[in-house]
Amino acid sequence: MVNHESVVAAMMNAKPRFQITQKITWRTKPASFEFQLPVKNEFGEPLVLGGVVKFARPQAGSIWVRNEKDRKTQVVRLCIRGAHTNKRGPDRRKWKGESHLHHWNAADLMKYATDPIQPPWPPVDWIENSFEPLSDIDFKRALSVFCQMHGITFDPSQHWDSVPSRPDETFVLSPAGEEIP
Repeated sequence: MVNHESVVAAMMNAKPRFQITQKITWRTKPASFEFQLPVKNEFGEPLVLGGVVKFARPQAGSIWVRNEKDRKTQVVRLCIRGAHTNKRGPDRRKWKGESHLHHWNAADLMKYATDPIQPPWPPVDWIENSFEPLSDIDFKRALSVFCQMHGITFDPSQHWDSVPSRPDETFVLSPAGEEIP
């Protein structure tokens, strides 16, 4: 049985109860670079830490933890620079192009989000509303902070591997002869 509630409660606590023991290996997919790593934990749950950088939106990305037994449901997710538009629960404020966190709960199943700088999260200077591609350093920093915020032991000197270079842009010609990415 998948126990999201106890895992989320432990991650919100930010005490080191989770551990990464393998180095990141990025996989090139048709539309993105992705990684997935097993997360050792005291609950015995088969957790996975993952991350995505999409080619179509290179300025945004996401980092998440999910249970291997429930591939469709992430337990916690950080959307970096607003990989999508989202609402906050009580006041329905919308994020558009801003970083935000989702935590699984039985009531809304990650429908709503929270600010990554709200307590109990440590302050983070997120580079928001940028159209510059998310750099390797920015993603590494976001991953390190995400792990710190959720009690995941992650040592970049041992576990980090750089995001691969993006493939060359391909263009098509419009009827007017303009290059369209």
